[in-house]
Amino acid sequence: LHPRGNAGGSRRAARGIQHCRASALRAVQQAASLDERRHFLSHQLSPGPECVSSSTLPTNPAVRPESMSSSQKKGSKAVYYEASHPASFGGINRLARHTGRRTAEKFLEASDAYTLFRETKRPRVYRKTLSLGLRDVYQADLVEIQKIAKYNDGKRYILFVIDTFSRFLTVVPIDRKTGEEVVRALKIVFRKMGKSRRLCTDRGREFYGRLVLSFLEKNDIKLYSVNSKQKASIVERVQRTIMTRVYKYFEYARTKRLIESLPEIVKSYNFSHHRTLNARPVDVTPQNQTECFFHLFPDPGRVKIPKFRVGEHVRISKDRHALVKKYKQSFTDEVFIVDRIRLGVPNTYHLVDMVRKEPVLGSFYEAELQRVSLAENKTWIVEKILRRRQAPHLQYLVKWRGYDSSHNSWVNAKDFEQ
Repeated sequence: LHPRGNAGGSRRAARGIQHCRASALRAVQQAASLDERRHFLSHQLSPGPECVSSSTLPTNPAVRPESMSSSQKKGSKAVYYEASHPASFGGINRLARHTGRRTAEKFLEASDAYTLFRETKRPRVYRKTLSLGLRDVYQADLVEIQKIAKYNDGKRYILFVIDTFSRFLTVVPIDRKTGEEVVRALKIVFRKMGKSRRLCTDRGREFYGRLVLSFLEKNDIKLYSVNSKQKASIVERVQRTIMTRVYKYFEYARTKRLIESLPEIVKSYNFSHHRTLNARPVDVTPQNQTECFFHLFPDPGRVKIPKFRVGEHVRISKDRHALVKKYKQSFTDEVFIVDRIRLGVPNTYHLVDMVRKEPVLGSFYEAELQRVSLAENKTWIVEKILRRRQAPHLQYLVKWRGYDSSHNSWVNAKDFEQ
């Protein structure tokens, strides 16, 4: 699945996925009940048919990775690593003016100076949170208001819970971020909104504590979290909306008390028209939720050919988990292998550890990955020498730069280079 590999097969696979999606969406539109919609979606739009793995992907033996000639490599080095050259230490476009596009791409994929420091970009499109109907998926998160707690009867946090389908919101101020307080607040939420089938939160201890887990299990609610910086993105977005309105109210009323005004602000949100729903949250009912479903999840469009192939080596963007200064290293030292491709809009990739072949938590967008070409004689950087031994030749136990201690290994002294 690669534009420079088995491109014809990739396009046929993408068209096949698109045809399956269109057929499934038409079937869902004709379904009369939520259970029927759930059946169609779980079978037709589930990740399974869209995943291409190293064990299932047909290979094309005629396709071989392109390699540079020694003269191309030498010429690229003379341009890119010469500090005085106009194309030195830049991007692909600048180097391509002197070497050609394909030569520049292949050379830079093998250059640590480029693959570690390439400027990162945010994904243009993110996968949506799939909710099959009312009370299917709730998202929850806490907002801290400790600085104004003395004006609000000692309430230090606000629990936000939103139905990701109807966008109906409920908030409950609480005193402390403990299991007892969260359970009490969730009981209030479920009395107002009803119980959901699933609850999405971050991995905070306030949600994954023993009391909350026991309460959710007793009510047959599945708790889960996602492994991306967006986390519970819908509830985090509505938190910003509500708290912006709260502080605007503070400015207008010359107060810092929100206990009385917060329910009214939330009510105004629930009675506001939502473009994605084409309705107000309070107006979404079991009778019209099918119509709302197709406003929330329209035809996603064409599935693009994946940028990376199964088995290719990649680095992960550091921006995925933390903000870094743009001139500092932006991709990980550690190199991973593409294990599975999930076709969709957009495509996402599942990775495994290069050494132990252990799966990496979560999936990654194309913008979060950088392809790496590993030469057989690639030099790996040692961060620290931990021990030495003579058995039978001199060896050093080393920690590799960018890798955790589980990757520490013994290296022959003769294999070191200054």
